Amino acid sequence: KGQIETRGLLRALRYATERKRLERLKDEFVSTVSHELRTPLTSITGSLGLLMGNTAGILSEPAARLLEIAHNNSQRLVRLVNDILDVEKLESGRTIFDFKRVEVGSLVGQTVESIRGYAEGHRVTVRIEAAAAVDDIRADTDRLAQVVTNLLSNAIKFSPPDGEVVIAVEKETDDVVRITVRDHGPGISADFKSRIFERFAQADAT
Repeated sequence: KGQIETRGLLRALRYATERKRLERLKDEFVSTVSHELRTPLTSITGSLGLLMGNTAGILSEPAARLLEIAHNNSQRLVRLVNDILDVEKLESGRTIFDFKRVEVGSLVGQTVESIRGYAEGHRVTVRIEAAAAVDDIRADTDRLAQVVTNLLSNAIKFSPPDGEVVIAVEKETDDVVRITVRDHGPGISADFKSRIFERFAQADAT
């Protein structure tokens, strides 16, 4: 019996060691690919932005529209790669936050404008709900904008055509400001809710 238990323990230890090694290799692979993707994607996005600014001449309306779609999608890819790298930093404890005073109303307005092209591509309207003025908050500007952008892009993606996404900023207490994003899409299925915050988890698009 003692020998059987020892063999079982050794097998469990070997399995755990191999699983840890494979997870490390996967993380290294994801990190390497993400870093290698970010440079060319950033270059492509910048070039498309210059073309949209007519630096190479005036484009026809159909060409400009196609260019706008390509530019918006390249920006989404850059954000996706940055999200992947952020997950890696969070898990390794290397994330650095730059906290400072942020005018949250202005930040939300700028974020909505930056994603308006994506919303138009899905025939969705994004509206900022009027609310009482809120004080500045202490936050990392880039991280907060990233969170709001992700919430808005998800809401837009799953909204029906001609639908509306509403974002609101409201003061809850002296120390708390709440930002909410509402859409009229199908919502999150009950069986997926427990996996919402898992790494790279995605519900069935259907």
